[in-house]
Amino acid sequence: MPRAIWSGAISFGLVNVPVKLYSATSPKTVRFHQLSGKTGARIKQKRVDPSTGEPRNRRTLVAFEQPGPAPDGLTIDDRGDIWVAVYGGWAVHRYSPDGNFLGAVELPVAQATSCAFGGADRGTLFVTTGREQLDAQALVRQPDAGRVFRVTGLGSHGPGCNLYRGTLPGSGAE
Repeated sequence: MPRAIWSGAISFGLVNVPVKLYSATSPKTVRFHQLSGKTGARIKQKRVDPSTGEPRNRRTLVAFEQPGPAPDGLTIDDRGDIWVAVYGGWAVHRYSPDGNFLGAVELPVAQATSCAFGGADRGTLFVTTGREQLDAQALVRQPDAGRVFRVTGLGSHGPGCNLYRGTLPGSGAE
């Protein structure tokens, strides 16, 4: 069972920013994956022309037609598998690059909100969770709701990171 490793509050605000939920790119092919909507949500895939950056060959990989659990964040591993935090689903689902369901990591909380690989070997899946709109009884059943979970032993690793090499506004290096 995943272990809760952090609990705290983070707040931020954005005004008039259109939300497309989460996106990730595949490491082996130039593909862009995007979540859209909650009810009737879709994981969409677009191949990107590397010379122009233009999307093409758009298609839906996974459709969540039923009301209730919905995708709420995703990441891609170094094989191109898609890991999706399922809000209300008590799990993170794993899909192949062509959209086939490969399995799930069960969580002790209902509201998985996002996931990302990290750690020294990029083999740890970190899962953020929520606790909003949970009543007192639900919080008794899910005392770790709202925490970050660390999942190890999956046999998957996240792709490497590209470091930002630009300058930061206000750094004096502009």
